[in-house]
Amino acid sequence: MPDTASPTPAANPEQLARQLADAIHGPYDDTATVGAAALAAEAIRYLNYATPRGGITEPATIYTVTAELSAALYRLPQLMSQLADWLTAETSADRIADDQHRPAWQLTDTTRDILDQAAMHAADLATALADTAYGNLTSSAIRQKVHPITTAPLGRKDQLFSGVSRSVAAAASADTIRSVPPRPYLVS
Repeated sequence: MPDTASPTPAANPEQLARQLADAIHGPYDDTATVGAAALAAEAIRYLNYATPRGGITEPATIYTVTAELSAALYRLPQLMSQLADWLTAETSADRIADDQHRPAWQLTDTTRDILDQAAMHAADLATALADTAYGNLTSSAIRQKVHPITTAPLGRKDQLFSGVSRSVAAAASADTIRSVPPRPYLVS
């Protein structure tokens, strides 16, 4: 007999973010880690679709999106460092091999250099976005204009970038770009 139960509705992005935040303390495994990375990629894809199709109706949305993306980018250097540390620890424990038969340390050193460069670029981009959000978008009196033909507001008339605190950047910088000592890794 076929299942007649209605399908569970898909979670919206806000719900997904909350669910992931609730799962921050584990449990962890490779599948969940890859899934979280895929979720990050799909979140950017969602934004690429949403922004030109009605996903932005107020100037404050640009400020908030920019601040949230800056917070995400501030967290990337820590992740890049942890990926490199894991690879280094596994290479040191002789659990990494190169399918091209080169010494594993060459692969590890090259990958670590690439991850270090990616971390620096992410930090630079995070700073640039933060400067945009907190410098240009808050210091300017950016307001929405009334449509000249209909005189109907294009959102909320004279909406200012206000009411959004700098807590996003403070939270991002408080929990990122810190050195995490390598942990011993167990292989079962």
